[in-house]
Amino acid sequence: MTSTNDILDQIDTALGDYSVSDDAMRSRPASEADPGQIEQPLQFHGTVPVVQIMDEANGEWQTVEGVEAIEVCIESPAIDPEFARRWQELSDYLQRVQLERARRAQEILAAIRQAFRQMAPAVEEAARNVTAAAEAVQKAPPRRDRPAWQSPYGPARRRR
Repeated sequence: MTSTNDILDQIDTALGDYSVSDDAMRSRPASEADPGQIEQPLQFHGTVPVVQIMDEANGEWQTVEGVEAIEVCIESPAIDPEFARRWQELSDYLQRVQLERARRAQEILAAIRQAFRQMAPAVEEAARNVTAAAEAVQKAPPRRDRPAWQSPYGPARRRR
């Protein structure tokens, strides 16, 4: 995945490349960075970033010269203790609900397991009966109420 720094670096490199026209940009594959390596800060090649600030008085953008680095700090607001308490209550409630659902699922699985144990002898007996019936059908002599050349569904139809 290409980071914003890589994209900006490619743009800066393309803008400073005089071997191609002004509107052409080149792309290069992202380098395989070492997972333990810390990403390097944005480096500018011969260009200085331009910072503009909105002037609220006249509604126009004002350019700030000589900026070498920008640091953005976001202060998170203080968490309301009532919110934190209710959030913990919700978390505890959801945990209790999940534990109850897991307990019910275990009870249902235990009941199904018990039902299968009780049904096992009947299922085995039914399997033995089906096997015996299949063997009896295979051992039975073929029906001789029709000649052997006729199908078991009756004589062949005459074609018109």
